[in-house]
Amino acid sequence: MKTKTLAVGLALIILLMNSSAAVAMQKTAPSSDWIVVKSLPNGTRLSVRLKDGKKVEGTLSGVSDTTLSLEYKNKTTDLDQSKISKVHRVVPRSIGKSIGKSSLIGAAIGGGAGVSMGVGIGNYEDLERGDLAVIFGLIGAGIGAGIGAMTGAIRGGGNKKELIYESK
Repeated sequence: MKTKTLAVGLALIILLMNSSAAVAMQKTAPSSDWIVVKSLPNGTRLSVRLKDGKKVEGTLSGVSDTTLSLEYKNKTTDLDQSKISKVHRVVPRSIGKSIGKSSLIGAAIGGGAGVSMGVGIGNYEDLERGDLAVIFGLIGAGIGAGIGAMTGAIRGGGNKKELIYESK
């Protein structure tokens, strides 16, 4: 029974640590086809990296076969396609995802610390080392998840940049 409890606790901690890594690996490949940029609706927030290293940000006000027009603070900037290196779409992150990821990271860290503490304490009264590791691991995971959720809520969603175009 004690071995099963330890195995379940460790499996839970491993699953929590691996799920955040799997979410982080999801990514779409950028396109080198200008048609992707032309298909964006006006008003889309963009961050454009020019070949000379400068960065221009703003909302899309128009795209032609050779020009990208961005508006920022009531000023319109026209950029030639030949001078553009990369185009990123600026997308607001979900605050729920931020809280979820932070909770998982906190649970993994807290669970690991709790398991270490339980193993380090050894035997205590009627509890064996494995039982203590599971108990402290679960308590640590709960505390860590709570702290992670608060951190994710305070940090908020923010913005993320999705690379949608990269010149050849």
